[in-house]
Amino acid sequence: MEPYLFWLIAGCVLIGMELVSGTFYMLILGLAFLFAALGAWLGLSDMSQILLAGSVGIAGVLILRKYRRYQSSRVPPSSQSLDIGQRVKVVQWLDERHARVAYRGSEWDAELVQGHANAAILYIQDVRGSILLLSEKQPEGVNDAGNHGRLSDRRHHLRR
Repeated sequence: MEPYLFWLIAGCVLIGMELVSGTFYMLILGLAFLFAALGAWLGLSDMSQILLAGSVGIAGVLILRKYRRYQSSRVPPSSQSLDIGQRVKVVQWLDERHARVAYRGSEWDAELVQGHANAAILYIQDVRGSILLLSEKQPEGVNDAGNHGRLSDRRHHLRR
């Protein structure tokens, strides 16, 4: 069997497996094998074919990993949570970074991820399980439409 046929068949099998599994890594390896088949057809040595397949495969995997990191960094993981950006009232500080806060009529565990423990206003930056991650700064692109903040502002305004 000619070497280019081996690379071509192996590449097609890997691309076919990618269609079944849905992973792009099989597609990249299949494409790397097709490049090796092209190298074999052009008359490259066996070692050059292996190096060509390996270098194309490694480059493809690195590009795919970088693309996935870029895609995951563009969308915050819990950006769909309606709690993000809402104000909370600290009931008790447990230490410098952990507190119990009042939010939505109950007390929650919270962790300060940015800012100072003595800040007057804290916003929900993210939610990790049942723990609210707090920050002094309101997340960008979030309107402070939470009832808690507005209610406390109204009470403060009525006391005047």
